[in-house]
Amino acid sequence: MSTRLTVFLIFAAAIALPYLLAALFKRINLKTAASGAEKELLRQTVSAALPEESGYQVLYATWTDRLRYGRKVENTCFHYAIAFKPDRLWVISLSIQDGQITAGSPILYSEDDVGYVAIEPYKAKNKFSRFDTRFYNNEGLVFLHLHIQSVNTKNDLSIFNLFQQEECESFYETASALARRVNPVHSFIETPIKEKIVKNSKKARIVAIVGIIFFFIPFISLPAGLYSFLHSPKPQETGGKFTASRILSILCLLIPMTLLFMFVFYIIPDDASFSLFG
Repeated sequence: MSTRLTVFLIFAAAIALPYLLAALFKRINLKTAASGAEKELLRQTVSAALPEESGYQVLYATWTDRLRYGRKVENTCFHYAIAFKPDRLWVISLSIQDGQITAGSPILYSEDDVGYVAIEPYKAKNKFSRFDTRFYNNEGLVFLHLHIQSVNTKNDLSIFNLFQQEECESFYETASALARRVNPVHSFIETPIKEKIVKNSKKARIVAIVGIIFFFIPFISLPAGLYSFLHSPKPQETGGKFTASRILSILCLLIPMTLLFMFVFYIIPDDASFSLFG
């Protein structure tokens, strides 16, 4: 086997293997989700936490935040059961203890507690696949941040295997209706939100440009591209438009990856055989 082809196969296998394993586990988890057993478990958990309430819909949500412990920074995922009606919202924190789902005390929020609602939807085949929702109080501070997915499979960010397409769309409509009522009254909250988007866009654009300049050094350009992509405004935040920082971040990732591809196929000599076993 030629040196060039061998290096390419090793490179491709190193990239593909984690995705193949993840796809296998996801397939197993999707079968569990289709049974509806864990969705029923979520409903029972909420029912036990709200014994005197009825007529609400139930939703599973998460949020990942960066928490600092001294000099150490960790990504911590929070899990929530959401029970909602058009005028009320209960948030119940969830955790796992000894393999069992444990629910915290429910927190009730009404329309009077909400000053502004920001929604970032992601659509797939004209259906909401997932969306982020931020609830601000009347002083403009975020008191609740939710990431909601129509399909959930157990991984580092989920503790359930469940489908919730109908509930996802219903909650989106409920949150959107709330936003139409409260956002115009507290329009001053929107100004710092837009200013933060502009600030992040400028920072991401500068990092992406630096990465493109050093495209020939992958360990500089690839992290720069990843950083700028994660911090550039999403199309959902800019009315569906791709900003310059978003485009530059994509270029910052593609250029060094193309360079690596060219390195494998055009720079590595192909005049000698190569074997993994000598």
